[in-house]
Amino acid sequence: MTSRQDQLHSHQFLLQRVVAALVLRDPDPGRSPFPRAAGATVASVLVAAIAIGAVALYGMVVETAAPRWGDGPAVLVEKESGARLVYRDGTLHPVPNHVSALLVLGPGPQTVLVSQRSIEELPRGAPLGIEGAPDSVPDPRRLSTAAWTVCSTSDGPAVLVGAAAEGGASLAEQGLLVRAGGELHLVLHQRRHLLRDRDLVLSALGWTAERPTEVAPALLAALPRGPALARVPIEGVGGATAVPDAVVGDVFVTESQGGGRQYAVALPRGLAPVTQLQADLLLTDLDQREPVRLGQGEYADLVHLAAIDSAGLPPTTPPLAAPAATVCAAAPGEIVRVGASVPRTGVVVPPGGAALVEAGGTVHLISDRGGGTQCPTGRCRPFWGTARSVPCPFPRPWSSCCPRGAPGSRGGARSARRLTRFIHRVCRSSGRAATVGGVLVEAIGGGRWSAPLPRPGCWRAPRQSSTRSVATLTRCSRR
Repeated sequence: MTSRQDQLHSHQFLLQRVVAALVLRDPDPGRSPFPRAAGATVASVLVAAIAIGAVALYGMVVETAAPRWGDGPAVLVEKESGARLVYRDGTLHPVPNHVSALLVLGPGPQTVLVSQRSIEELPRGAPLGIEGAPDSVPDPRRLSTAAWTVCSTSDGPAVLVGAAAEGGASLAEQGLLVRAGGELHLVLHQRRHLLRDRDLVLSALGWTAERPTEVAPALLAALPRGPALARVPIEGVGGATAVPDAVVGDVFVTESQGGGRQYAVALPRGLAPVTQLQADLLLTDLDQREPVRLGQGEYADLVHLAAIDSAGLPPTTPPLAAPAATVCAAAPGEIVRVGASVPRTGVVVPPGGAALVEAGGTVHLISDRGGGTQCPTGRCRPFWGTARSVPCPFPRPWSSCCPRGAPGSRGGARSARRLTRFIHRVCRSSGRAATVGGVLVEAIGGGRWSAPLPRPGCWRAPRQSSTRSVATLTRCSRR
């Protein structure tokens, strides 16, 4: 007798034959049709899922590339031309550079890459911004605090920001005779000494045949100024003196057993010690052939006065270094090198770098474009925020090596109030520079522009103005 399980299998076999006869027109096929149908179903589901995912991803990409600009301001960059536009208040305004876009929209706007076709139906407004403004904002963390180097070459001056010139040799104990702006200077021990009485000094120190090195004034500006080399002032030359058989102005010398020499000049009341360099200047100036020699005992018996002032001057005639095609000085530190290798003239700034310096009461921000941006120190100081914001000392004539940015446009920025807020935000976050009061000065990048205001405070631009120029600003009411 058949079991219940055999009956169930027989029933299933009968159903399979009926289904196969209906589907394949064959009640006894070689393979069951059900595995093939199941595979086709799974494959169809996978293809449908992939298609749905692709459509969703495309929709997300399209939504990112063409956002709802009503949600906030945006900087649009055309794919075809690279032109920049700002979208604000339902209108597109062309801008010449990215910094102009930041000045118009404020900090932190989204930047969107779009096609010309996607924005062709949007209304266009007047161009905004400032021609010649920097196209990027230097990162405050890239501000250099290392020493600067200025070099004078035959092709012109070069300023190396945060770097030192390679090669060459230090002057050490040697002096260098240089000419800048028609004046002769002696560079010695990281100081510059003007040759005030040129012919006298050159003849007295035996430098009449020396050829000075031509240098840029910016190089000398990097060196501290020392006392000038000039004739030694002596009153009553040729008059009576307490020194026997002498007149005022006579130069004496005594030599010790160790070979040391002491020079002195006769004054009305006795002898005043002088250095060897001062003695040479006196001998030449007063037409004295050589100093009068005194024994040690004779010198000790005479009346001795205070020494002639020689502070900051070399005590002896220094040896001169040979003229060099390149002379470099680093500040701070004022290390002078001759014959160094300089990559090129102009301002050399590491890519993406910048430096904040102070020269003559003005703060300069030098960017990798080589441009200098100015800001009055007193007006910037309240917005530095931290002690680290103190700029590096910077010789004022060095600023002549840095090209200036484009001048300011009264109607260039969309709103002077937004300009103020943007600059203040940058200054506070960077802890480096700022601008306020009376004149607004751009404090970022390699350009410079200004927007004069009667006084600092809150200012409002009229709603009907397309350029929101400073000329049409009105004072905000106090609340």
